[in-house]
Amino acid sequence: TCEAATFNAELVALRTARDLTAALRLKLKSFGVRLQGPTDMHCDNQGVCCNVMVPESTLSKKHNAINYHVVREAVAMGMIRVCKEDTITNNADAHTKLMHYDKKDKLFGSLQIK
Repeated sequence: TCEAATFNAELVALRTARDLTAALRLKLKSFGVRLQGPTDMHCDNQGVCCNVMVPESTLSKKHNAINYHVVREAVAMGMIRVCKEDTITNNADAHTKLMHYDKKDKLFGSLQIK
């Protein structure tokens, strides 16, 4: 999908990641692999992180609310855990944001890319 706001895009991405995680966890369980704990999902949007972790939050747009409830259900049942990823440690930001060379070099250094 194409979203106009980063909040909407992050919520859609989180829902897609939840769908893929649910499928992978089911496949692993069918192979007999024991899963311990939830799958960590790192999100760089503070608003999305807060909304999916707080059950009382409400959203005004219906398509956002549907994505929210799918992700919130996965959090509530312990399938996933959503946490905030800061720009300082977010490797994806080196590819998508304008930042100083030193910062970019530090992020690429953690990926072992020269």
